[in-house]
Amino acid sequence: MRLSALQSQKSLRDLHRLGAWEDGVDWLDADDLLSSPHPAIVVGTWFQDDPEEAKRVFAGRSANRAVTLVVPRLPNLNFQGHLGAPVSIKLKLHDYDSLALGGREFTVPGHSTIESPLSNGRWGETADDCAVLAWRAHQDAGWIIICTASTASRGFGLDSEEQLGLLDAILENAGANVPQAPESALEETTVEFADLDSLLAARGGEIAPLLLARLAAGNNPDASALRAAAKTLGISLNGTLEVQLPEASSAETVAALKRHGWGAYVRRVRQITETAEKEGTTQ
Repeated sequence: MRLSALQSQKSLRDLHRLGAWEDGVDWLDADDLLSSPHPAIVVGTWFQDDPEEAKRVFAGRSANRAVTLVVPRLPNLNFQGHLGAPVSIKLKLHDYDSLALGGREFTVPGHSTIESPLSNGRWGETADDCAVLAWRAHQDAGWIIICTASTASRGFGLDSEEQLGLLDAILENAGANVPQAPESALEETTVEFADLDSLLAARGGEIAPLLLARLAAGNNPDASALRAAAKTLGISLNGTLEVQLPEASSAETVAALKRHGWGAYVRRVRQITETAEKEGTTQ
């Protein structure tokens, strides 16, 4: 399984072991990382260095169903806003020497653990705390995973085989939970749906990004407007521009998206459009 990572983070000690990753790593800029289908591993300092860009890429990758692993390195930071999570995701200083994941014990240390009300995504546990936490907005979204263990960093006494074995186990677990794409092909645009609920139920993972782009474009169906909106949102339309959407107002579209688990992305669209409008009035 090939990995992707930020070119600007290539020299960081947190990702040193990736040089030994057997299937190779693509070192990319932010836009290419957003569109990469390969699992990505990102150092959490990005949220401090360029928080808006980091949030855009994480949201876009999740919408594109891609897996993203965060190596946090920032105790006392609440990742909730950065990852669009519904509840707090905080780190606390806590040293440990090993953790359990997928029925196996890994001798990989860490210096912080995770505090969060999220419970279903507690993939990796120390003796008394959480070290690997996975979250996604809905079942068609890509996993965002936080791992506080020294998964790919260099350091005295660290076993590189154990580290990369843990990384492989995390990605394997994520792969086992990735939703399968619908069997229907995007080219089959002659199938008509009576309403948005029917369309989202059948092709939610494919169509929701198009609906989000249309909301951001002010319900404008023009292809160029939708492409511009998708670029602003950091999402891929994956050939859905030719799909015939049922007639619906913006309010009806928002309601349908929320009913099908895309409420977090609707809120994100509103945040981005409101920010853009404010910036436009100040120029």
